[in-house]
Amino acid sequence: MSRFFTDRTISDDEFSLTISGSDKRHMADVLRLRPGAQVEIADTAGNSYECVISSYDPDNAYLNIVRKISRSNEPGHRIILYQGLPKSDKLEHIIQKATELGVSEVIPVLCSRSIPKFRDDKDILKKTERWQKISSEAAKQTGRDIVPVVRGPVSFREAAEQAVKANISFIPWECEKQTDFRQFLRKSRGSEIQGTIAFIIGPEGGFEDTEIAYALKLGITPVTLGRRILRTETAGPAVLSMLMYEYELGGR
Repeated sequence: MSRFFTDRTISDDEFSLTISGSDKRHMADVLRLRPGAQVEIADTAGNSYECVISSYDPDNAYLNIVRKISRSNEPGHRIILYQGLPKSDKLEHIIQKATELGVSEVIPVLCSRSIPKFRDDKDILKKTERWQKISSEAAKQTGRDIVPVVRGPVSFREAAEQAVKANISFIPWECEKQTDFRQFLRKSRGSEIQGTIAFIIGPEGGFEDTEIAYALKLGITPVTLGRRILRTETAGPAVLSMLMYEYELGGR
């Protein structure tokens, strides 16, 4: 059954839906789904509904709600990836893979060694919209109940100040030798798993010492991901894979 998203929460007393924009075009023109076809619609609260297409007009698809689907494909916690801005289009690849692996939110970070530059606020908005579209497409393909949100870029200090408010926060760092990620996760088992996990990944060239010092000052834990140094486009998905194993597949 094809899966689509609506940008609002569906109430329990609703019996019909209207889908427009790119989802309507994909439904009608790409998949060529005819009236009577079944589709699955996910709302912003993470609820999923089995629906039947009743009709189309040039701008909208009209659907009847058959039933609410009582299952969830989401982790029991929110995961926020603060990603140091990489060169070229690497962030697009990171967003796609992070969405597949269960991330809830991606926030690009302008670190001291980040190379990308934005011309102006209009350029930032255009790129953020592009990143959000990639997240939406990956969420559909992966069967997510939500579309992870991609925010506009923030400074490293802002990222650290936000991340430390999570139930679990850490920063993978190639110079950390004592606390490996497995130890850190096992030690954090007592934290509220239903809460938020936040971590910061550095750009090409890594973090500057002043950035690490600021993160430590706030109480964010530095961890090592292993014996080898991972590229920036590898580190985030690697962390998400480990979190998926530890909290979704590995049991408590």
